[in-house]
Amino acid sequence: MTTVPRAGASARVPHPRGLRRFVGRAPVPSAPEVDPVERRWERTIAIAIALITVSSALVTYLALSQESKAAAADQRAVAETVMQQQQETDATARTQASGGLAARYRRMAAEAEAQAAVDPERARMTWAVANSFLLQSNIGGFVGEGTASDRFDYDNYRLMALHSFDGFGLAAGKAEQTAALADRHRAHGQRLTLCAVAMLAIVLVLTVARQARRRLRILLFSGAAAGFGGALLAAAWSFA
Repeated sequence: MTTVPRAGASARVPHPRGLRRFVGRAPVPSAPEVDPVERRWERTIAIAIALITVSSALVTYLALSQESKAAAADQRAVAETVMQQQQETDATARTQASGGLAARYRRMAAEAEAQAAVDPERARMTWAVANSFLLQSNIGGFVGEGTASDRFDYDNYRLMALHSFDGFGLAAGKAEQTAALADRHRAHGQRLTLCAVAMLAIVLVLTVARQARRRLRILLFSGAAAGFGGALLAAAWSFA
């Protein structure tokens, strides 16, 4: 006997097997595939940025170290300049004092020469006193032959007085050498600072290259690599 549905009741249509499980669920979108070439570029640029950033920090540290050495050398140069001026002042005073002793010796020699014609014995005694005075004053090598007409050698005596400080004092020209050393350290620091700034600019170029098209990316990356190599060579040349 056939069953007739009641009035007002909806007819139920059976679903296919397994279809009920997917009713009411949104479709899951599939993840976009990443180009392997793009992935390699991303990895390469990231590594390059990290390497250049570390190199820039190292170069900045070296630049600060050179500036510190330059400041220390400047302080030494000032101290050595003051010491050298003191030594020059002392050498000048000793030279003038020795010049006075030489003038006194010439007067004694002139007196002995004048006495030689009238009183040879007294002249010999005067010469003996003059020669003894010459030896005690340590100016024998700077008055020529030791006659009354010989002049005192001020220039050579002052030079000798300056060199007398070489064993325990400051050698002549030492302050100028220290000042030149400070200038070299400062020049090295300035070149290293420029290299660090250039490396930071290269990092910016690489950051732009990550978002650029492939052809422009290759050009930017090649330029950044060349610039980084040049910056490294310039930094190394600073210590050559």
